[in-house]
Amino acid sequence: MEARRAWVVRVLGIEVPLVAAAPEATDAPTSASALRAAEADAISKAGGGVAYAKLRLRWDGALKAAQANLAQFGQKMLGHKEAAAFKDREALEDAVRNLSQLLPDFGSTLADLLDAAHQAGADEKPGLKAKAVEAIDDYRQKLADEPELAELERTFLGPIGVYAEMEAALDELRQRLA
Repeated sequence: MEARRAWVVRVLGIEVPLVAAAPEATDAPTSASALRAAEADAISKAGGGVAYAKLRLRWDGALKAAQANLAQFGQKMLGHKEAAAFKDREALEDAVRNLSQLLPDFGSTLADLLDAAHQAGADEKPGLKAKAVEAIDDYRQKLADEPELAELERTFLGPIGVYAEMEAALDELRQRLA
């Protein structure tokens, strides 16, 4: 770890903390784990509508982050020294424009179910929650069916975080709904 830090200081000329210090264990109700536990508890209760809205925001954020990461990767590709020497620049630019097509078409099922659960009465929430978990499992399968996304986690330009972001979001959503 210290070797990486020394390299960053030497090459970039700046002091950058590569890994934040591990947080101290705490029982404070504001810790991230306590907040997640409280949200999961709220979902399991009849009045957990706000928690469903937060899950919807998490999913929307993951989709936006994945799109942004793909766009950023495309710009890195276009700016790479070998891209300048690429004979068919137009084909490369087309490929970059179409990077977003690597993301599976998830549709709106999960978002619709989370919205419905947010508005639903206590008797409807368990059924909607079960359907949302099924949708998450379907989405996870769609993601697994796209090996190109997993491959992009290891590019010559560094990882781009699309597959990892989507996988983490789906895992988190499923865990909070389970």
